[in-house]
Amino acid sequence: MPSVVNSDFEVKNQGSSHSLVSARSAEVKLPTLSLPIFSGVTEEWLAFSDLFEAAVSNNNDLTGAQKLQYLKGSLKSDALKIINSLSITNDNFEIAWKLLKDRYFNKREIMSSLIKKFLNITPLVENHPHKF
Repeated sequence: MPSVVNSDFEVKNQGSSHSLVSARSAEVKLPTLSLPIFSGVTEEWLAFSDLFEAAVSNNNDLTGAQKLQYLKGSLKSDALKIINSLSITNDNFEIAWKLLKDRYFNKREIMSSLIKKFLNITPLVENHPHKF
């Protein structure tokens, strides 16, 4: 028995049994990915850098200039001031990313900031934890 192929499915003849195999994956409409915004709050650096690296830095389809444009668009306040003077070129993305990592990837400063926040949590007054 001959094999039949159309644009959506492929039917394969395997002896007396037939199998239906998807020729292309189902197209699912995913929401647009929004890049995070980083303003220079130290304890937010790790989350920002992880998401930015996954979405932009590690994307080999983007040029360095495109990555730098995305980076500048994802920064504000103090963080943007660090790299704002860099022109949009392929080489400057790596320089900008290193400047930001050198400034914000400071484990001691991140831990200190998180500990301060933890120590400043207002304790519950009542014995009813569900009331705030």
